[in-house]
Amino acid sequence: NNLTGNIPESLSECQNLQALDLSYNNLFGSIPKQIFGLQNLTKLLLLSNDLSGFIPPDIGNCTNLYRLRLNGNRLGGTIPSEIGKLKSLNFIDLSNNHLVGGIPLSISGCENLEFLDLHSNGITGSLPDTLPKSLQFVDVSDNRLTGSLTHSIGSLTDLTKFILAKNQLSGRIPAEILSCSKLQLLNVGDNGLSGEIPKELGQIPALEISLNLSCNQFS
Repeated sequence: NNLTGNIPESLSECQNLQALDLSYNNLFGSIPKQIFGLQNLTKLLLLSNDLSGFIPPDIGNCTNLYRLRLNGNRLGGTIPSEIGKLKSLNFIDLSNNHLVGGIPLSISGCENLEFLDLHSNGITGSLPDTLPKSLQFVDVSDNRLTGSLTHSIGSLTDLTKFILAKNQLSGRIPAEILSCSKLQLLNVGDNGLSGEIPKELGQIPALEISLNLSCNQFS
């Protein structure tokens, strides 16, 4: 559609609303915090608009939320730690925004999360050890992540696609990556990773779509 203007706060009066999709419009302004008072809301899709401001911490009140897509806007600020209260959340796409700060450690509370896409933001800090073990898809490429990949990567045993390209990661790829036996795609290109390429990568049977280790400092 071609809807313009702000998202009306009055939508919060639709107390039985289960899905709200305003994607692919020309909406601007901030996301009204009142929206997150909708206790029955399971899907919030606001992608590809011109929304700005912050993601309200009130998002933690939306405890039945299953799918959250805010990608392709101009949202800034940090990812609120309250997102960890969303036990039912399965899918998060916050890519292509202006988010800063770190990935909150509280994300471990999203115990049913399978899809996490944060690419093309300004996110800093290291990749947390507390990523939910349920994750199948992770894309944090084109950010400003630093630090190294820790042994905790081995706990992501359901992971199929892991995209870390275009960051400032350093250190080695840990041997524990062998535990990611379902991994089909690994992209760590354009970082500062070093050391030997772990032989364990050749022992992951599912790794058949793509392996990108380019533009690093492997020996």
